[in-house]
Amino acid sequence: MANKGMRVALCALLLALLLPACTALADYSMPVRDGDLSVYEGLDENVKNILLIGTDTRENETASGRADTMMICSINQTTGLINVISLARDTWVTMGDNGHENKLNAAHTFGGPNLLMQTINRTYNLNIEHYVTVNFYGICDIVDTLGGVTIQLEEDEPWAINTTVEESYGNYGDAPIQRVPSDATEARLCGAQALAYARIRKLDNDFGRQARQRKLLMAMAREVVNCSIPQMISLATTCFNYVSTNLSLFDIIGLATKVMSTGISDIRMYAYPEEGEFKYDSSDGTSRLIIDQAYGIGKIHGILYPDSTNY
Repeated sequence: MANKGMRVALCALLLALLLPACTALADYSMPVRDGDLSVYEGLDENVKNILLIGTDTRENETASGRADTMMICSINQTTGLINVISLARDTWVTMGDNGHENKLNAAHTFGGPNLLMQTINRTYNLNIEHYVTVNFYGICDIVDTLGGVTIQLEEDEPWAINTTVEESYGNYGDAPIQRVPSDATEARLCGAQALAYARIRKLDNDFGRQARQRKLLMAMAREVVNCSIPQMISLATTCFNYVSTNLSLFDIIGLATKVMSTGISDIRMYAYPEEGEFKYDSSDGTSRLIIDQAYGIGKIHGILYPDSTNY
């Protein structure tokens, strides 16, 4: 247990030192100050909500671009339960103070993580003040640093992975990437294959894509748990180029200490909205999901705060 705690503390220390250094500057048209996130008051303070953002920018940029993936990672520091809720990119919301309406993922373009957190807080009555942003193109290097990830595959997913890798990557490093067998139900994916898996669009829709991204996140989490200290150091170094956060050293070590003392009891994955929980509209040529905001607040709070009626 002591060794495990030391590994967590060392990883937290390295990440805290490295991550703030890679936050890029951007000229946002709807800037939001750090203290103006419209935090909803009265929620259980033992539940820590962090916004996970995957951007669609190239190379090592994280601060600008649309948010390709948005997940609320909610850590119950009393029970050890971790809930992760994927938010649909095309959810139609109001953002900023001038009544501007747009897709949820556009908030990141107009105001970076702060406007995105503020918009989510206002839409769903939440108290998110911290974020972790990952450039999706860093998934390749991060997964390779972990030594790959094991994923359970559905029908036609091997074909989609192979097609995307062949079209986008060609040779990866010094040798061609090994193809995933067409009948595989489980595969050990390298970084390029994992990114291809997370970005599959041809087989279904954005809801299927969100489900695959949650599966990849879980697979990566399983690998991180088993990392040695040298692997942790290598992982932190790799993350330097692709990850940014406003979590401080104190935040990270404090959260890691609480989680380690409690123990992770379970990790549960959800999505909002799901099929049947929105109306689809493209009357003006823009595809959008129209939600019932009150229903959305009730569903999300029901997941994060199942014993509370304060919403």
